[in-house]
Amino acid sequence: MNTPSPVRTAFNRAHNYDQQARIQARIAQQLAHGFDLYRQSLPVNPPSHLPLFGLELGCGTGFLSRLWLERLPQTHLFLTDIAPAMVTRTRENLRAFPEARKSFIVMDAEAPSFRTPFDLIAASMVFQWFRHPATSITNLLDLLAPGGRLLFATLGPDTFKEWRTLCATTELPCGLHRYPEKNFWLDLAAQHHIELELTEEHIEESFPSPMAFLQRLKAIGADTPIANHTPAPAGKLRRILANPKGSPSLFPVTHHLYFGTFIKRPQPIHNT
Repeated sequence: MNTPSPVRTAFNRAHNYDQQARIQARIAQQLAHGFDLYRQSLPVNPPSHLPLFGLELGCGTGFLSRLWLERLPQTHLFLTDIAPAMVTRTRENLRAFPEARKSFIVMDAEAPSFRTPFDLIAASMVFQWFRHPATSITNLLDLLAPGGRLLFATLGPDTFKEWRTLCATTELPCGLHRYPEKNFWLDLAAQHHIELELTEEHIEESFPSPMAFLQRLKAIGADTPIANHTPAPAGKLRRILANPKGSPSLFPVTHHLYFGTFIKRPQPIHNT
């Protein structure tokens, strides 16, 4: 029997995700602008009988899914997540779209179970969990049809820099993942001769204490640490983090974000 993925386990128990994941909902709203741009790129009169084929990775509870179906209702949308509980909740949350063509699949985005091409692939706050990002994203790019796009939002290296600093000054084990820098995305596009539109943004959120920040991560299932991480004893953690010495009244936390669109332009036809 396979050992369950720690990421799957964490997101399966994130029962209050909809209420707690405010930043994730905001990010989905911003990423959804890519659907509008994709719609503008379509022919003025596309054949009505030909649906778009879309793949959402890490659908969560459906923040991005709802926006997708509102903006591109002609999509036959395959909604996937590594956590079965998340797929179930997305199915429930999309009952408001009874006419939409939807398929729900439990799937690890690093091991897609598809071989057919997609017109549009989207991943909001997924790639930061990848164990092998370069290889896995390359495999996803291979799933794009000519003219297809891969939209993504993911974390950058400045994410949670305040927590990293606090851990260093209080000698606490950090446990945070390291996120790729901008050049990783630019190099990936160059290596595969694919167009990339990339922007970055810093969003700050404040918490009553560092402990409240950790509790938020756990509530949304985003508390899976790096491999071989040994956490501090619970008593020491509570003493330091409830009200660390010299800390301000609120604990600021930075989300460093990359918003990107890979575009697989159709190859030109050369007459012989």
